[in-house]
Amino acid sequence: MFIDLSETLKSASQTRGSRPHTPALSWAAPGTCGEFVQGRLDGIDYLVNSPIDRFSTATVRPARHTGIHTADPDRYSKVARLLTMLGAHEAECDGLEIEMASDLPTGKGMASSTADLVAALGAALHHMGITPSVSDICRSLIAIEPSDCTHIPGVAHVGHLCGRVFRSFLPPSCLRVLILDCGGAVDTVGFDRARAHHVYARHEKEVREALCLARCGLAAGDAVLLAQAATMSAKLSQQILYKAPFDEVVRIAEATGALGVNCAHSGSVLGILYRPDTARGTVLHETVIRELAGAVTIVGDHAFISGGIYVNRH
Repeated sequence: MFIDLSETLKSASQTRGSRPHTPALSWAAPGTCGEFVQGRLDGIDYLVNSPIDRFSTATVRPARHTGIHTADPDRYSKVARLLTMLGAHEAECDGLEIEMASDLPTGKGMASSTADLVAALGAALHHMGITPSVSDICRSLIAIEPSDCTHIPGVAHVGHLCGRVFRSFLPPSCLRVLILDCGGAVDTVGFDRARAHHVYARHEKEVREALCLARCGLAAGDAVLLAQAATMSAKLSQQILYKAPFDEVVRIAEATGALGVNCAHSGSVLGILYRPDTARGTVLHETVIRELAGAVTIVGDHAFISGGIYVNRH
């Protein structure tokens, strides 16, 4: 279930004395299928994120040493850095270890690192009894790396390099995405931002139009407008991070009656956006397998959901 982080942390701080008798908690954060749109306007890099029902999870276990640590610091080095930055290792609480697990592939543009960090952050802050604001969490995440900020409820328009939150919208309930991996892996930190800035400056009119369409589509619950915006942004992204199957994926989307295509602007995935109230998902699967075998791998078929931190009690 979705959890309001601030309310949970308030509750946690009030019941810390009885915690040994409370159920264990797992904190989960969603990944994304790239972004709906991404660009740079008026000197600010931004994106509109696209949370999906695929997660990273942080489970807290008892540990020998005091403070909060990650169970696998070599594999989850960014989580370990975040815990150090928070002072979680020196926290005045019983020894706790955060064990990470994830359904999200890395280096594909599906916000795997952000999801790991958000889930671990939710777990650590809960046990430290800290109540952060959305902006505080943004700053913590961006201190580690550029972030999709999927901790924000809804679908968020954010400055992913500065932590600014422009607006959050209800997720599009009338839209699903078939996620395709074009191969390879991309390091978000090593992304060619200078090239991206040059492209966005040269195509400022299209960048503004795509953002306007995305915001209008989300505000009105209009999946057609949102998909149109996503396709515009994905086409621009081809000039920054080229994906060889892109034109064929767009052709298949149009031929099967899907609404459009989005992309990971700093990753290797593409998404075919379609309405879930038809058999189109099956047709898309069959068409992609038949016509793009060897060019792409199907990662999954997912619903868009609200960002945020989710909790399960064991």
